Amino acid sequence: MPKSKDIESVESAVLDVYQAVNPSTYHIDRSGEDFRFREEMRIRLFRDNLNFPIQMFRDAKFLDFGTGTGDHSVFFSRWGARSTLVEMNPKALERARALYEKFAPDGAEYRFIESSLFDVELDEQFDIVLSEGVLHHTADKAAGFDKLVSYLKDGGYAVLGIATTAGQFQRNLQRMILYRFCDSADDIENLAERLFKEHIDRAAKFGRRDRKAVIYDTYVNPKYDTPTVREILQWFDKNNIRFYSSWPRIIPIELADSGGNASYEDIRTVDALSAIPELYWLSHNTDDRAFLASYAAQADTLNQTLDPFTKSMADVTPGQDFDLPLARHNCKALVDHIVQNGLQVSAGHPIVDLLREIAGLIQMTETGDVDALSRYIQQCKSLFRGPAGMGLSYFIGYKPEQH
Repeated sequence: MPKSKDIESVESAVLDVYQAVNPSTYHIDRSGEDFRFREEMRIRLFRDNLNFPIQMFRDAKFLDFGTGTGDHSVFFSRWGARSTLVEMNPKALERARALYEKFAPDGAEYRFIESSLFDVELDEQFDIVLSEGVLHHTADKAAGFDKLVSYLKDGGYAVLGIATTAGQFQRNLQRMILYRFCDSADDIENLAERLFKEHIDRAAKFGRRDRKAVIYDTYVNPKYDTPTVREILQWFDKNNIRFYSSWPRIIPIELADSGGNASYEDIRTVDALSAIPELYWLSHNTDDRAFLASYAAQADTLNQTLDPFTKSMADVTPGQDFDLPLARHNCKALVDHIVQNGLQVSAGHPIVDLLREIAGLIQMTETGDVDALSRYIQQCKSLFRGPAGMGLSYFIGYKPEQH
């Protein structure tokens, strides 16, 4: 099926950015310590956070949509995967081939295919299919997911790393501001360093990426179209993919039925942190199904104000005309809902304070005064502090075997 003009246009624009400054270069070849640091991060992500031991990759037929420079995917080969690696950027593939030549084990099976995920055609099925940090940079993320899992065997696993609407909200808010005041990549780079230096510092330090790569990936990249978690789970359901795990967790910790009766099974305790779920176990007086019904009802009501607010920044592109008064209205509606219903996230997440700062930021952006905006951001206590939301969230599902 031929690609739409929108898909082609976005692919071309994103490729231009990636060929100027590739964001997936993590310098694992710079030193042994850099290599070990990145591999340990990957092991912790899959083994500890996603409950997906690296042994799952051993001898597995593995498909990676958007492998980039190979700084992440080469570890799958080291864990024994027989890899098919699809990437549309020839400059990224040049580095990927060099990294595989250097770090892949002797006798490792892998092949590279230079293609976009929408163009590639394969005549085989895979045990594990994966896409990390790719679909939200396309013009049709749902169709991209459909294409990915079309190559999944029965009994196989789909791994999706993607920025979500809520997790990416603060960073897309930053993108909106930059696009409002900037006309070029150089302008974006300069103003981002002025307004969002804390985020760039943190991302460069913890990701061990160049500052320019962080800026191009987060801000210059013309497409960041993020889905909600609900949409992702709908993609799973549409394709008969059953939810297996995620990071961060989306299953409430209050579930506490005995293992044989549980609707879900997601138990992980760490030292003293187990005291909180254990308190729920001590007081467990409602069947999990009944609790889930109440939890879902509360969540559904919350979504009626949360979705309009977060989706206002779900797809931030250059030249876009933002309805900032509507965004402020939606922000106030969400604050009112949270306050009226007594909702809380945790003591470490002052959500109402954050939302009120966002409303003030949007109002300040409307004035067009960059100096005043800069002063406002500097005095914020919650907004754009620390991680400023999230980068990628991860979701794993499996395709049930047919009996």
